[in-house]
Amino acid sequence: ISKICELKTSVDKSQLKNKILQFEFSVLSSCGFDFSIELPYKWIKRLKNKITQNLNTNQFATLWMYILNDTFTLPLCLRFTSATIAMASFVIAIEKIKLSIDVLNVIEENKIEVSISEMKQCVYLINKYIYNKQSDIEIKENYSKEVNRYHTEISI
Repeated sequence: ISKICELKTSVDKSQLKNKILQFEFSVLSSCGFDFSIELPYKWIKRLKNKITQNLNTNQFATLWMYILNDTFTLPLCLRFTSATIAMASFVIAIEKIKLSIDVLNVIEENKIEVSISEMKQCVYLINKYIYNKQSDIEIKENYSKEVNRYHTEISI
């Protein structure tokens, strides 16, 4: 902090900001912070044209991206993979538009490595802490059926 105070008198604001960023980077690096964070946006690009032919994919992708942007108000990336966050946001976008897309088929067809139970947790957290709502019971029941089907297929 004393070095930053010394800099304040001798440099302008942009130089001060750069020096602070350098100090922050040094502190985080020395603590072993992992800077290689994978963002969930790549999944929009990857799945946009594969979702369905009967859907305005640009409108859906825009809504999906808005939901992903909202997720950055929570520290989800510290708990879930980018694929899990992306697919949880995908589920919420489907809920908002009231589409009938089989999420498990999308996951399986595109070989997305995501835990269904973690995806459900992520959906719950996003709905609760960002949109201040509980997921619909019907949706939870549908997911319970899908999760059971998914686990049955794996165990066979």
